[in-house]
Amino acid sequence: MLTKAVEQQGLFDAKFRITRDDGVLRWMSGYGRVIEQHQGRSVRMSGIMFDITDRKVAQEALLQADQRKDEFLAMLAHELRNPLATVRNGLTILGLTGQADATTSQTVSMMNRQVDHLVRMVDDLLDVSRISRGKIELRWERLDLRDLVVDVLEAIRPQYELSHKGLHASFWPSALVLRGDATRLTQALTNLLTNGLRYTYATRARMGK
Repeated sequence: MLTKAVEQQGLFDAKFRITRDDGVLRWMSGYGRVIEQHQGRSVRMSGIMFDITDRKVAQEALLQADQRKDEFLAMLAHELRNPLATVRNGLTILGLTGQADATTSQTVSMMNRQVDHLVRMVDDLLDVSRISRGKIELRWERLDLRDLVVDVLEAIRPQYELSHKGLHASFWPSALVLRGDATRLTQALTNLLTNGLRYTYATRARMGK
């Protein structure tokens, strides 16, 4: 690259390794340009070089940490698949052999939806490269937002009841049909309601002191 910069009378900007006289390997960053020519030939170049070894070492450590994170996520996803499969099978058996009362049917249906969401999130973990790039695929479908909100409320209401908190909702009279990713919307609504429960409790606890 230096030879090319001299021949073309251009800029030199590169990172490279050198070995010092004591045998120590160092990373350098060099920048320079031709400042004097004679009969069309470059005869003098001015520039500066920095020792960037510490920065390169830090970058390599970050890359290794990121790789270990990806490996952990992949391992975690594989490990989660087995208990999820057991839960799914148990719900299937319960749905076939359980009592046909409304409460049991509603509970099994709600649990199945939650397992579906968990399976979807585990699938996301398995695609480690997509997570690393911050790209999560959206699965567009036609859905009724009102039904989705009802499902989320049914799933999280027991947490509110255990904390002795009220959870009230009013709905628009007609269906609100839209195109969206049901799992992602469910996650967003669940997070909002969970945070509401958590911080309402924290606020009351502070006020009571």
